[in-house]
Amino acid sequence: MIETERRLLQALLSSDCEAAAAAASWYLDHADLQRVPWNQTRLFPALYKRMTALDLAAPALLKGTYRRAWTENQARFRAAATTMSVFDGARIRNVVLKGASLVPAYGNDWGVRDMADVDLLVDAGHAHRAAEILQSLGWQPWMSTTAAGVLARHFDRRHSWNFQHPDGPSLDLHWHVFAGSRGPRSDRAFFDAAVPLVLGNVRALRLCDADLLLHVLEHANHHEDASKLLWIVDVVHLLRSVPRPEALGPRLSHQATTHDLVTNTRDRLAEVVALTGEPAVASVLENFRVASHRRTSPPASRRGQLAEFRRGTPLPVAVWALARADLDAALARRRVAWASYVALGRHPGVERLLTRFRGPLTTVPQEGPPPADDDGWWQMCTPHAVDALCGPGWSFPDSNAGGVWTDGSEARLSLPTGDLGAGPVTVDMQFYVLGRHGGSPRVISVRAGGATLTTIDAKPLDSETEITLPAMRVGPLPWRTVEISLRVEHPARPIDLGINADIRWLAVMLRKVRVRAFAGD
Repeated sequence: MIETERRLLQALLSSDCEAAAAAASWYLDHADLQRVPWNQTRLFPALYKRMTALDLAAPALLKGTYRRAWTENQARFRAAATTMSVFDGARIRNVVLKGASLVPAYGNDWGVRDMADVDLLVDAGHAHRAAEILQSLGWQPWMSTTAAGVLARHFDRRHSWNFQHPDGPSLDLHWHVFAGSRGPRSDRAFFDAAVPLVLGNVRALRLCDADLLLHVLEHANHHEDASKLLWIVDVVHLLRSVPRPEALGPRLSHQATTHDLVTNTRDRLAEVVALTGEPAVASVLENFRVASHRRTSPPASRRGQLAEFRRGTPLPVAVWALARADLDAALARRRVAWASYVALGRHPGVERLLTRFRGPLTTVPQEGPPPADDDGWWQMCTPHAVDALCGPGWSFPDSNAGGVWTDGSEARLSLPTGDLGAGPVTVDMQFYVLGRHGGSPRVISVRAGGATLTTIDAKPLDSETEITLPAMRVGPLPWRTVEISLRVEHPARPIDLGINADIRWLAVMLRKVRVRAFAGD
C-alpha cells in the first residue's frame, strides 16, 4: 500500500483526532485531487465529513463529491425501493446487500459512502420471476437484450446480474450471496437471520451483522481496484456500529466455514488490524475460532465444482444442482433429447442420431438474425448477435474484446441460412483462442450434425485463428439453420491459470461468423 493510501485511511479512521487531522493535511498536500485513482476518489465524501467533524477547512472539490454522493445514492435507492415494493407484493423475499445496507453504519448519512448500485438478494427459486418484474419496470439487463436470455445462460453459472434503469440507476440482482456458493439452499441461513433495515420511510431487510461483515470481507477478495480501500473503511464503520463486536465471532466462524471463506476472513481481518489497529476489528479476529477446516479441492476439479453447490446445501441436493448446471438445458429444444445427449457423454454418434430426423437439439433466446456487415459477417460483440445466434454454453458479449467467450465444456451456435436455399453451405469463423498458460492441453472440436469438421489446439499463449468449415447440409424445415457445436476438452478458468480473477470456464472467443453458399471445389 502506497503512502497516500495509508494517510487517507488514517485520516478517515484514526480515533486520535490530532493524528487524523495531521494525516488529512498531509494527504491534501501530497495528492493531486484531480488525478488520484478512483479507489481514493470514492473516499472523498467520507474525507469531507471527517474534516468537517475535525473543524478543518475542506477543499470545495471534496464538498462537491459529498453532495453528489448524497443526491445520487438516494436516487439509486428510491428506484430500487419501488422495485422492492413490487417484489414484496409478488411475495418474492428480498434482502438489501452491501452499500445500501451499510448506510446505518455510516450514521444514516447518504452522502458519506459512494454506491455504484443497489444490490438486492432474492430467493433463487424466484429469480426468474424477479428478473421478469425488473424488465417490466424498465430495468434492462447488462450486456444482454432480455432477462430470459440472461437467466437461460447464466442462472446456474453465476450468482448475480446487473440491471440498468433508463433513468441511470443500477440494480445488481443476486440469487446467491456468493459466487462460490450456488446450491439451492446455500442462502437459506442468510434469509433466516436477516434483520430489519429502515432507511427513511422504506422498511426492508438486510443481512445480520456477522453475515454482512462476511460479505464485505468476501467481496474484498475480488481484488477490484475501485474497492481496494473502501472495504477497509466499511469493515471499521460496521464494527464500530455494533454494540458488542466480539459477539459476532461464533456466527462469523460458522458461516465462514460453511462457505469456505475461513482463510479469506481471517486474513482480511488481520489486514485491517495491521493497517488501522481498530480494537473492534481486533476483538472479532480474536473471537474468530474455527474448530476444524477441511482442505478444499481445487476449483477446477470435479470435487471442487461440487463443493460450490454443496455449501449450505445437503449433498443429494448439491449433486442434483451440479447435474442441472452440467445439463444446461434452458435452451434445449427438446429436454429429453438434450438430456440423453448430455447423459451419454455428448457423443457425436448420439447427436447424429437425435438430429437426423428431429432437427436441432437447441434453440436461442431471440428470434430473427442480427444485421451482418457488407461481407456477410455477424460481429459477435453485440447482445443482439449473441441472443439470436448463440444457444447454450456461451457467456455474455464483450464489445471491448470484440466477441463472446464459450463458457463450459460445449457451446452451440444456431445459424440461420436465410435465402441461401436448400443447397449445401459452409461457415467461416474467426476465433481468439485461450492459451494453455501452463494448464491442461485444451482442444476444441468443431462439429455439425455429430460429425467432427475440424479441431483447434490451444497454443502455449493466446492466439487468433480463422477457419472455414467443409460443406454441410441445411437443417430441415421449419428450422432452416445450421447448428454448430464447439466441444471443449479441458476448458479453463483464468483465475486458476493466474491470468485474472475471471471464474468462467473459457476456451475460445468467437469474434465473427458467417454462413455462405458452398461454391464447390
